[in-house]
Amino acid sequence: MKYSDDKTEEWTLAFDVRTDDGDTTEKDTIPAIKGVTVNNYVAEIEGTTITLTLPKSVRETATELKVKVSNGTKVNVVDSDKEIVATGKKNDGFVTFADIKEGFFETDKYTLRVTAAIEEFDADAKAVQDYTLNIVTAQVEQPKLNSMTLQNADGTVTLKANIDQAKGIVSFDNSNGENAIPYRYKSVNELAKDGWKLFWSVSQGATFTYNNSKSDPGEIMPLSGETVEKNASYLPDDKNRFVSACYAEDYVIVAVEGESAKAYKVAFTSAEASHESKLSEMELAWNGVTKMEQLNTENYVKANVNNVNGEITATIFNKDWWKFNNIDTGSGNVGGNSEYVFDGAGTNYGGATVITTLPEDAELYFVAVDENNDLFNGGALYRVDAMNETNDEIDYILPGVGWSKGYSYGDQYDVEENEIVPL
Repeated sequence: MKYSDDKTEEWTLAFDVRTDDGDTTEKDTIPAIKGVTVNNYVAEIEGTTITLTLPKSVRETATELKVKVSNGTKVNVVDSDKEIVATGKKNDGFVTFADIKEGFFETDKYTLRVTAAIEEFDADAKAVQDYTLNIVTAQVEQPKLNSMTLQNADGTVTLKANIDQAKGIVSFDNSNGENAIPYRYKSVNELAKDGWKLFWSVSQGATFTYNNSKSDPGEIMPLSGETVEKNASYLPDDKNRFVSACYAEDYVIVAVEGESAKAYKVAFTSAEASHESKLSEMELAWNGVTKMEQLNTENYVKANVNNVNGEITATIFNKDWWKFNNIDTGSGNVGGNSEYVFDGAGTNYGGATVITTLPEDAELYFVAVDENNDLFNGGALYRVDAMNETNDEIDYILPGVGWSKGYSYGDQYDVEENEIVPL
């Protein structure tokens, strides 16, 4: 490497290869246990200490121990009279230990030795980590869902559900603080895409499952703190936001050995839309610029936003005009970007890219108008994406001049008439 003062320094570039033996599935260099279950009972993990709280009868009879580890990661039960091993599979999900016999869980403590799937690039051997597995007998409690929360990917927003124990309703709404689902989300899949996590806690020694009926057992719930699942039937889903307490299809069920199970329905309500609809700063980028990393000092212009008269104005040099517009208007002027011409499907409108930050939960559209500025096609709204540091790649852009007769919105200076006239 050569620095600005002409000094040089040698660096070594190393590649951490995370596949082996012709297997193209990526493997982990870190030996970690991400979850432990027995039957439908979920362990708590703090650092390298795992605590399983089980009813006495389950400790006596259970033969199913599962761990959640990455593909190829190996887990050994060290202090047992025979080799008990589980190896992670390609889906990075739960795997079951073989040869667990009745009475195994009556022992209070085991050591689980975890060996990484593959070694670090500069290591001679695979990393190893020991976990302590503590098994304790649960105190008998009534089945109860103690809490349920949603948290966004970076942990800056937490929504806490209001739980009506008498009715068995778990509500994410604004009845007890600002806990409704943000207006911008229209479905569970959008929450999953943005990395929202679901946290929950239940009474000691209880299982937590979901089922289409109130009967238990059902399917075990994902571990507390995992990312929301797409198409999760135990969470409400609506393709057009969550209107007036949208309920889930399935029940979530808390069950305690020897006690009757308690079933709940989860309900989502969308927060109100923000009423702030004013734009602040805005730039317009050339047609075809769809990622922030593509911006340079030449391919965008600053636009003036006037929130008083509702106008946005940008001055574009004549030589650059057809870099912002990529539609054949019959004049022979066509933009040079063949990939982003108007394709008739509405995903690319042939115009400029909008660079701005919208008010929270706001959306941007342009309206279908004709040459007289009257609505046509029912005044249809066409989506426009706002590109910025957060939303750094977009799909929907402005209509090009000539997209329809109503979009001849460019003006030019007529030298002979000494006036500005429509383009």
